Amino acid sequence: KIYIDLFFLVNVIMDFMIILGTSIILKRNSNLIRIIISSLIGGFLHIIFGNINKILIEVISIIVMMLISFGYKGVKYVFRNIFY
Repeated sequence: KIYIDLFFLVNVIMDFMIILGTSIILKRNSNLIRIIISSLIGGFLHIIFGNINKILIEVISIIVMMLISFGYKGVKYVFRNIFY
């Protein structure tokens, strides 16, 4: 059995930790609220589109979460955030 609420909660916590770690490692000045919102959106994307192509959803959700968390300051900036 897979409990959707626990799957969502674990996914949001893991996304939050990864984005916060990226923010600390790259010394990005990101608002904590933006990181939380980004984590929640990432969790929703995984639940809503969980049955579709997993790799495509992962890539799209990572791009969306990084854009929400750190904003857009150029392609190089976004790709650096994504790869960390």
